[in-house]
Amino acid sequence: MQAREVVLRCAAAILACLTTMAVSPALAAPRDDADWPCQQRLMPTLGAGSLWTGPPLDSAGDWTAEPRVAGLVAQIAPRNVSAENGVAAISAFAESLTPQDKRRLLTLAFSGLLAETNQERSDLIARLKDLGHRQHELADIASHASEELRGLPAAGAAGDEGEAILLGNV
Repeated sequence: MQAREVVLRCAAAILACLTTMAVSPALAAPRDDADWPCQQRLMPTLGAGSLWTGPPLDSAGDWTAEPRVAGLVAQIAPRNVSAENGVAAISAFAESLTPQDKRRLLTLAFSGLLAETNQERSDLIARLKDLGHRQHELADIASHASEELRGLPAAGAAGDEGEAILLGNV
């Protein structure tokens, strides 16, 4: 496999990791978590097997121990980095590597990007679950308030005395 092909495959895998933060609504399944507010099935983490066809990630080592890789991951992992900028950074990184280091360091880069993406994904999921939980709480409050309103006498049914009670004029 030529170096350019390795770089393009790595860039494609990393790009796929960046763009799979959402799961298609077609994959919706029964909800396992009552606080998950989305129709899509909750996928807490992205698996390397669905995005990476390179060497096993465990065999490459710790991506945080390699400063160049950690720098690349910090540069391209944030969600506000466009796919084009991410691919350009990966390509520039790959071109700066020796042929001996390329396979290992690109594998580490993917491992790091996957780890950072899953961490950010985990944070987003936690915030969405908090939102879902709060929605349930607000729905309960609204339901209780509605029940209390239904229990009040209809307007005009209690006469002037009932109106005085409702208005707090007693």
